[in-house]
Amino acid sequence: RNDLTFCGTATISSFQLRLSHSGSCRGFGSSVAVGPRRRCVNVCDLRMSLMDDSLKLTYFVSPGRAEAIRVALFIAGVAFEDEQIGSREEWATRKAAMPFGQVPVLTYQGKVLAQTQAILRFVGKHTGLYPSEPWSAAKVDEVMAIFAEIEGILGGARLGSGPEEKVALLKLIAEEHLPPKFEMIEGILERNESGYLVGPSLTIADLFFVLNFMKTLSSGIYKGIPVNILDKYPNIQALQSRVHAHDKIRQWMASHPEWYPATS
Repeated sequence: RNDLTFCGTATISSFQLRLSHSGSCRGFGSSVAVGPRRRCVNVCDLRMSLMDDSLKLTYFVSPGRAEAIRVALFIAGVAFEDEQIGSREEWATRKAAMPFGQVPVLTYQGKVLAQTQAILRFVGKHTGLYPSEPWSAAKVDEVMAIFAEIEGILGGARLGSGPEEKVALLKLIAEEHLPPKFEMIEGILERNESGYLVGPSLTIADLFFVLNFMKTLSSGIYKGIPVNILDKYPNIQALQSRVHAHDKIRQWMASHPEWYPATS
């Protein structure tokens, strides 16, 4: 069986790989030899495997946990059905049919995939937003694991017996438990000269942190946590600005003024 070799790490919007007459894969003027048991795979071919089949992403009428997935598909130019559940009544009738009783859910080739990070990795692998090189991919996973830990900490507030106790728990979380995690992320950004979380360019880790986590945290949904809790972290703020300045993300935000009123 031929080994599969990915040539290049740039995003779909700026990168196209081709097999030259000399028998090498070329991208940005560099080449990788193609031996008898190796072949180069265009990242665009992976994107096309998504475009060839209808995709449906199911979530609520909000950015929430689906936003990074939506934007990753939009950046790559992959068409998808953005199915939005519009009411509590509709969700009550559909919840039992969802894996684990949760959304977002991605439907692909008649198969269903649940869990935000799993969907985002799947989409990232097909759109060039998740590294093909194993070490870089592991570093993305490492950062995503920190995000999962933060979400677990926030979930601890559900243990409160009532609204007031939950707010008190969130205040405690904001004061004692979140700052060490934010310092970790701030340090990762400080050490990476690109200003992104992993490597030289945008990945699903940046999309998840800025479009899912930071947006939700600043929305005020977590009563007891200041909406400006991340303002004192300059590298995190710079990452948010960098992500928002991405051409395709700016287009997405401008086309959804109800979710991004400051950009409309």
